[in-house]
Amino acid sequence: LITILEVANEMYARGINCLPVDLYKSDSTSFKITKDGLLPPFTALQGLGAAAAANIVAARENGAFLSVDDIKIRAGVSKSVIEILENHGCLDGMDRSNQLSFF
Repeated sequence: LITILEVANEMYARGINCLPVDLYKSDSTSFKITKDGLLPPFTALQGLGAAAAANIVAARENGAFLSVDDIKIRAGVSKSVIEILENHGCLDGMDRSNQLSFF
């Protein structure tokens, strides 16, 4: 029986990088092999289910997300899904809302 740690060690020994989940490049359920390494799907994030992952992928086909609120509205995902994405750095640098602040 092979453990995840053994697979990870073998990947690194062979020079294969495991990339972080990417809001615009990751698939909903399938790993992707890229020139930079192995790109995990959204469902690789613990607690993020297949339905939420599919909704994110479908929503991003209509253009870039403007804010965290935009993701919640367009993808129809819950606050807990947003927290998972934030905890894994998927939303780094993104504004919380579409509202402009003049003060």
